[in-house]
Amino acid sequence: MTPSKYILTPPDDLHPYVSSKNNNRYEVYPDFDPWRHTKEEDEILLNYVSKGYYSSSKVNFESISARSSLQESLPRLSEQLAEQFSQVVHIREGEVNRIFSGRQDLNTSFFNDLCGPGFSLPSRVTLTEPRRELWLQELSSPYASLHKLSKHIPHGLKRRQVLEQCYTKRIPLKRAAWLIKCCNSIEWKALVVKQQQKQGDGIHVSSQLLKEWTDNFVYITEKLIFEMTQHYNDPVQLKRWRGDVGYFLKLLGNCYTINLLDKDIFHHWLVEFCAKIENFELLPLTLHILMIFWDGICQKVEESTLSQPLFLVSKTAEMLLHKYYTVSHSKSMIDDDKYIINDTKKNNKIKGSILSTLKFLIYKLFQDQSLEAFIFPNSSWDLYKPILYEIVENFQVNPERLCETRKKLELISYRNESLRFNSSLRDETTNTDAGNQSGNVTLNMEVDITKLPCVDTKFTQVLDDNPVGFDWAAYVDRNVLHVGQIHQLCLWAIHPSKKPHYEAGQLAAKVLLLKMNSTDGFQEYVIEDVIWSLVFQIAKLSQPHRQFLVDLGQLYGLLNVLITYGILKVSTYVRKLISSGILYLSESNDKFIHCDLLINLKIPPLMKNQYNMVLRNVMEYDASYFDKYNFDRLLRLSDELKQRIMTGNELHSQYYPLSIKVMTAEWYLTKLCSEKLAPVDKTILVKNFDIFCVHLQAFHHYYKWIEFVVYHQLLIDIEALEALMDILLCYNKLFSQLVNDHILFIKTFIFIYTKILKEKDGGSYAVTSFMPFWKFFIKSFPFALNVDEELKSELSTVYEEEKAKLERLANNKQETLQVYNSIRGSEMRGTNLNFPEVFSTNLRSFLSIKDSPVDRKKFRNSLLLLMASSSRDYNKFMSIYLKRKDFEVVNLCYLISSKLLTFDLVQNVLGSSFVLSLLSNEDVPKNSYYMYYEDLYVKNNFAGILKSCLNNDLSQKSDMLLKILISNGTLSRLSSISMRTSVRLFKENSSNSSQILNNLLYYGLPKFKFGDSVITENPPQLYQKLNFVNLWIFQAFTNFQIDFIIHSDGDYHTRLRHFLFQVVETTAYNCLCAHLFDRIEEMPVVELIAQTFEEDFLSKFFSLGEVDKNYMAIVVEVLTSLSQKVHKESPNDLKISDTNFRLFIHIMSSFRQIPEDEMQKLETQLDVFLKIFSIHQNILFHHIITAIQSENYEEATILINDMYALFDKISFNLRLKLMLYEVLSSLKSYCIYVSTAVTENSQQKFEVPEKLLNLPPFQISSFIKEEDDGKINEEVELGVVTVDTRTRLESKKIHRWFIFNKKENEYWCELQNEPYHYINNFQSEAVSSFNNSCLNLSLFNATFQRQNPK
Repeated sequence: MTPSKYILTPPDDLHPYVSSKNNNRYEVYPDFDPWRHTKEEDEILLNYVSKGYYSSSKVNFESISARSSLQESLPRLSEQLAEQFSQVVHIREGEVNRIFSGRQDLNTSFFNDLCGPGFSLPSRVTLTEPRRELWLQELSSPYASLHKLSKHIPHGLKRRQVLEQCYTKRIPLKRAAWLIKCCNSIEWKALVVKQQQKQGDGIHVSSQLLKEWTDNFVYITEKLIFEMTQHYNDPVQLKRWRGDVGYFLKLLGNCYTINLLDKDIFHHWLVEFCAKIENFELLPLTLHILMIFWDGICQKVEESTLSQPLFLVSKTAEMLLHKYYTVSHSKSMIDDDKYIINDTKKNNKIKGSILSTLKFLIYKLFQDQSLEAFIFPNSSWDLYKPILYEIVENFQVNPERLCETRKKLELISYRNESLRFNSSLRDETTNTDAGNQSGNVTLNMEVDITKLPCVDTKFTQVLDDNPVGFDWAAYVDRNVLHVGQIHQLCLWAIHPSKKPHYEAGQLAAKVLLLKMNSTDGFQEYVIEDVIWSLVFQIAKLSQPHRQFLVDLGQLYGLLNVLITYGILKVSTYVRKLISSGILYLSESNDKFIHCDLLINLKIPPLMKNQYNMVLRNVMEYDASYFDKYNFDRLLRLSDELKQRIMTGNELHSQYYPLSIKVMTAEWYLTKLCSEKLAPVDKTILVKNFDIFCVHLQAFHHYYKWIEFVVYHQLLIDIEALEALMDILLCYNKLFSQLVNDHILFIKTFIFIYTKILKEKDGGSYAVTSFMPFWKFFIKSFPFALNVDEELKSELSTVYEEEKAKLERLANNKQETLQVYNSIRGSEMRGTNLNFPEVFSTNLRSFLSIKDSPVDRKKFRNSLLLLMASSSRDYNKFMSIYLKRKDFEVVNLCYLISSKLLTFDLVQNVLGSSFVLSLLSNEDVPKNSYYMYYEDLYVKNNFAGILKSCLNNDLSQKSDMLLKILISNGTLSRLSSISMRTSVRLFKENSSNSSQILNNLLYYGLPKFKFGDSVITENPPQLYQKLNFVNLWIFQAFTNFQIDFIIHSDGDYHTRLRHFLFQVVETTAYNCLCAHLFDRIEEMPVVELIAQTFEEDFLSKFFSLGEVDKNYMAIVVEVLTSLSQKVHKESPNDLKISDTNFRLFIHIMSSFRQIPEDEMQKLETQLDVFLKIFSIHQNILFHHIITAIQSENYEEATILINDMYALFDKISFNLRLKLMLYEVLSSLKSYCIYVSTAVTENSQQKFEVPEKLLNLPPFQISSFIKEEDDGKINEEVELGVVTVDTRTRLESKKIHRWFIFNKKENEYWCELQNEPYHYINNFQSEAVSSFNNSCLNLSLFNATFQRQNPK
């Protein structure tokens, strides 16, 4: 077949690939190039292609026709087919085309629609297990006749068994659906017959049966999802699991489509299940299932039905946003410890895939559902708002729809903001106040740095409590959200009243590190800048005021800890100090505080020159700094301290700065760990504890040495291990922070105790109890036990062994004697144990011999053995010893330190007054166990000890009382007791209450002549010292003052109002004023305070034009706090007085006569009014309902019309409009609820007002007016627009910056300082600090010279 020649002419509209500029060049067209054959192709074409291809059959009979077999089977098949079609005709005529008379019976099965009139269910037959298995296998085979199998169904197939057999045997979907229908119908028929026999109501049989089948579908689905984690390392099982999941989802979808399960129940379960999934590995499959049933859960609604969204849709939206937040803030998508992804790209790919699915679903909700689906609680909206904005705006490509989308987002945002109780007024003034405060630091040396513009009181409470096992990582990620909390954290850690918190510095460092390492954490330079700025503010305070607010020792310790962890850098501090010029101001005393601080910081050797330069620059003012503490001198002092440690001389550590102590601690730790391994006994443990923790203040280094000792198993006996346990328990809050691996540490500790020292020191092992330590770890670290099953088993074993050991000593006298002989060692062994003789002999010897550790240990173990064998006899003889009173206090403290005596026994024998004297004795030495047990006893008997202090002579026990209150009064579990005790203390000394308040505020401080701590007859003036640290003291004082005013003679309303607002003014409208009343327990007093603030605001509502916004912010904060307190402690609402109610109605009606432009001037007052209205909305709603029910329609209609008139007028502020919309929407829901409830109770009919029913839906057109095209198309003038600076400044009354024209000597135009101008040192809270920007040098012709002043 030779190809013929032909000529191809391209079409006119076809353009070549390459246009030819030269007409002689050949043009190439797409798919239009003629074929050019070769010689080889021609041969293949002629020899093979032209002849065709033929393949012989593999078997002989394949070519035989099938006609003979078809001729026999076709007639029989045609008869069966005709019979089936006949049945179809009967079903159509008898069921489908039948016209029913009357309604259908509600008790009929939903399967009746799927069968004809002559249909009968298969019968149940009892089959053996092999035959039933054979029946199921035939059913799963597509070649077995279903007509034959459908006559009978085996017994034992019911609900869950049916579903499990379907997916394990992979029964074809149509047959599986048939089996489920039949089993369900058979079960329904049996239940209906049973109901009829009982003459009961069988209407709910179908719904109940459907629910049970749905529960089984849910169970199987959950089971298959969670099985995924079991097949990681088994490819065969994983492949089988995938097939089971794929089949069951198809079966589930088919049953869902033909209504074989309750869709509502399934939808609610699916959404809740997605919300509960925490393992990211299960999330893709769960989201896949959610997308399968998405249309059923989130049905697309039309614009006309947007007023009332489904509850499930809102729940779905919150669930998806929460999952997005969780996934985006997680570093790893794999939680299995055995399988760690090292490939960051792969992990990010998995994360991106999950986030893309969540984005798609969230945006689909936003597009298809009502906007009310995105209305969330206050705590959630802060997390979800940036996520929703990011997702929705990223999906928008069309500019026209982008504008509408932004309007929707704005509407959702304002609606969520309107549901908040907190005041927005405070937010508007926070930045200005912060700027003013930072500016006033240089002018007012007495500024209280603890008076922050925004205080998180819950954060302070968590810091005060600091439970050992508290999950700080989760708390910091969820609650530490702004820079002001860093300020609050540092001030808490260095406050003098927090000196008992030995863990304060380490805790602050832990919180800061967790926040820095979180996904949305602060940058390192932000934290560093906040802390160094705080240091500069502290240096400006006068000495008495600084001593009241800051403990310099705690400040030095905190800064050194932060330097150790790399959060702070000394070089940054030195640069800031030099550039500030403070060192060169002769009239400033700040430089001496900075020099003291620098001397106490750990200075790296590379900064020797900068350090010496700072000290040299202040030599003309005080030469002693450089002479005594230059860097070389510090090294000599460090060598001197090291020599004292080596020789064992008295250290006199109080004369050395903290920097030398830190250097010495590092040297000593290195020395101990680098020397040859040597056994460690109790003496060495206690000695190193004194060196590291007492003298060098280096807990961190001591815990490193403890880990070294434990991991190398250097402890020599049980006594040493017990001493280590006592230290760990005494400073238990450092255990979670300074021990790196808790699990490994405890495992090694148990190994030393049970495997090494048990055999080596059997006598001490038998009488020494480590039960407090095991309980401490089990209670404080439950997550460690869940992670490591081996540790859990070991702890359980050793815990049971401790109990069995005590029981054996108490019940087996022979074993007790053996232990006693083991303790005595080589001495003469006794054959019996004479309790009185042994007790008196060992007690006397124990108290008299203190220089021989071996003898002391022997006598103590003997007494511990007596205590374990018979605690009753031991307490009896110890009571006799106490009653004789022939002891010294030192002896009792020694017995308590040795665990041979308890405070409870001393109190029972000698009374509580003697225990108080024992607790207040500071002259006797106390070991770690004594301090631990003393603190535990005080907390467990807190109320009784405080009561004993008050009942005794207060002048003698005042220091004891104040110490206990200050140390433990802020703990949440003891706060109510401390509050009642403080109020009682004020009441019993009412004439001296101011002095008592000052004693509480200044406890533990040197007796300075504080100018502002003088006793005053005006109690509100004392509130100048209010801050977030001493808030609890002022809460008690406020309770006392209010109680004193109410129960005094005369008009207490006026005096109470004067006291409250004088306190508010004295504190300069501090945000803490709202928390002064949190501890008031009497509800009438709470309501009286709320009514006082409300009446003051409402009475001068229209005259607040020039009143500070902070006043209105305080009103809202106080009322919000009191309302939340009432809701928390009682089921009632905060009541409103009749006078305030009339004022409410009057103000609401007055808005109808006020024009909109004048109303806009009252925007701030209106904001506060609507917030207060929201607080009392339940009472106002009840008033409207009562008026309608009593047929007083005019009064109810007037109030509703006033609210609608105000709603129509508010067009200048969308947030206020949404606040009022929320009130109207709630009123509408409440009226509908009342009307439904009244109708059901067959009482008088309640009609919802027509105006409420016509409330516009929650959509853009109801709140935002469409802009005119002319306004939208207006051209924007480019360039600089001049402004009248004088008018602008007078109207705004806030700080502005303007460009100054030097030639014309006048301000030219306003300067917009953008955030990027603060690149070097940008802080969101310091926008008024313009001189910190990168722009100011170029604006004001400033120059920068790199020259150090002389």
